[in-house]
Amino acid sequence: DFMSGFIGGAIGSAAGAFVNSIKLGGTFGLFTRTAITAAAGGTAAMLGGGNFANGALSAAFTYLFNEAILTIKDMMDNFDHILKLDTRLAEIADDHIELANKELNPLGYKVKISSSYRSIKEQNEIYAKGRTKPGKIVTYAKGGMSAHNYGLAYDIVIIDSKGNLIWSGPLMERVGIIGESLGLVWGGRFKSIKDCPHFQHFLVPSGKDMYERYKKGLDVLYGF
Repeated sequence: DFMSGFIGGAIGSAAGAFVNSIKLGGTFGLFTRTAITAAAGGTAAMLGGGNFANGALSAAFTYLFNEAILTIKDMMDNFDHILKLDTRLAEIADDHIELANKELNPLGYKVKISSSYRSIKEQNEIYAKGRTKPGKIVTYAKGGMSAHNYGLAYDIVIIDSKGNLIWSGPLMERVGIIGESLGLVWGGRFKSIKDCPHFQHFLVPSGKDMYERYKKGLDVLYGF
């Protein structure tokens, strides 16, 4: 009936935050969280004088619908970043994110691109942080000297089931190794300043050489 469905749907929406704290990824994790949500929705509907099955079905549907919306949003966010990359990096980046998610999703984590192309002006604004502007230093590359300025680099972030952001550590190393297997240069291997979320095309030259080639109208990768 309507009331059972209404109660179940409300529980399905409200229970999302709780069940998503369960650190189980992949199909089994999704099934477990959906089953818990359905049981909660059915029980609430029954306590409210309604039908358990209707409440459970409505709760499960609402939870899965919300999960689908979030998944689609993540995919679109990544796709938007990939479209901004140089075509010589875009396909590799797409494969990288897909493979990383296949490995980490079953553990209850997801991988997203947090940054890709940024203009030279944007780079200079970031460079100013901790120097001429408030905040911590986040980059040592001035505008024109970062691979990001030419769509030849991207940064990623790992997100756990509670929404916490992970920028380094063993999981990031696993994503780094996946990137290296595809021919990418991983910032976690940088000798001077490690940049674990960073990945770039393997032909990216020094920042100075990139900027000089750019100013001469040359291809920043090949120099002609």
